[in-house]
Amino acid sequence: MMSNEIVFSYQIGSEYAPDDPIGHETVRLDLNGQLFYERQQRGQVWRKVAQLEGSEQDRLNRAIAEAKAVLVPQHPLPPGATLVQIGFSEQQVLLDYFEAKKLHGYKRIIQFMDDQLPTFRENS
Repeated sequence: MMSNEIVFSYQIGSEYAPDDPIGHETVRLDLNGQLFYERQQRGQVWRKVAQLEGSEQDRLNRAIAEAKAVLVPQHPLPPGATLVQIGFSEQQVLLDYFEAKKLHGYKRIIQFMDDQLPTFRENS
């Protein structure tokens, strides 16, 4: 049975920030390994859909499993910080991008998304 239940989400950027050349990006993964990408920048919207290959889905699933076990410490969110929102299972976490890169599991999610996002941005 096909299901489009979202099992993972990742958001980064700001649609209208003058210092953000990319805008706000959202990636969602469903149970079938389908990735839904959306980028919003100053009123324009781009969307793409792609199938996550088995090895890449395994890589992301391992990172999510590690992140689930991490207690995210409170940390300051200074004005102008690059925020990343990561969601999986029933958990949603809002983190400073650079702090997230220091946390076990989350740093692997960030690296995975840093690897994937340029491909989505092509032709958008």
